[in-house]
Amino acid sequence: MIEMQGSGQSSYPVEMPELSSVLTWRSKTASISLMMDELQLVKAIGRVVWLASKCCSEPTDALAAELKLDLNSPLLRPVKHVPNDVKASIPQLLYELQKVVSLVEGLTLFSADIAACARRYKLSVELMAPRNVSSMAKKNELELQRELLRFLIEQGFHATGTKLGRYETDLVYADRARSYVLEVKLIKRGGSGLCSTIETAFAQLASYMDAQQMTPYGILVVFNFSSVQINAPSSWFHDRYLVVVINLQQEAPSGRKRCIEVSEGNSKGIAVNNLAVPRKVGRVTKARRSK
Repeated sequence: MIEMQGSGQSSYPVEMPELSSVLTWRSKTASISLMMDELQLVKAIGRVVWLASKCCSEPTDALAAELKLDLNSPLLRPVKHVPNDVKASIPQLLYELQKVVSLVEGLTLFSADIAACARRYKLSVELMAPRNVSSMAKKNELELQRELLRFLIEQGFHATGTKLGRYETDLVYADRARSYVLEVKLIKRGGSGLCSTIETAFAQLASYMDAQQMTPYGILVVFNFSSVQINAPSSWFHDRYLVVVINLQQEAPSGRKRCIEVSEGNSKGIAVNNLAVPRKVGRVTKARRSK
């Protein structure tokens, strides 16, 4: 990474792996911009290794084993920007360790979870039902998409819509670790083709994801105004897809006669199944005996 920055390249390979993998990269092909804090972190870790080897008289292979680094890692090479006449000391080592901790804390806080934010939006909207159902039901899919986008921006997620050839995605968001494609689907009627409608929306999301340069994660957000309850788990499908259903029915849960469940399917897809809703059973009264 330091060599890349020195040669004018300020980016690193597609797909951001863990820090341990970053520190042993050898490839110089890249597509994501480096942050200054990340570059400073790599240099600070390199100085920690050099100072520890001088102050503690530890051999290189022992330091590599303790830090779980490859023996060919650039961090184990002599530090070029430290003059030969500079003597290593414990205070210098502690200073660099403090710098590493500070930089790691800052980079950790930089990361966020847009999937959890989408679920918070679902819960906050459902909390106001049925009071908000009539006003939201008048909005089209684009207006609901903007409602979701406004909430994400307020939470610090600056998602945007994109158009790549014939693919026009609803929302795209990328942080330092991942990129996400969000597809918004509006459902107003719960007819016999409802399961097929959800499967088609998922296939559309998968197509948008396939058109992205990076390998993204997909989130399907369904605004459900039909009388059918649609349930989906809060976990990811195939570690890549998430379905968030916002149920906005006028009917109370006790008055719903049909339920659909979305679950993980085979071949990196989803399964949409109808669930039977138990009928209400009235109170049974005993027949009076005739005298």
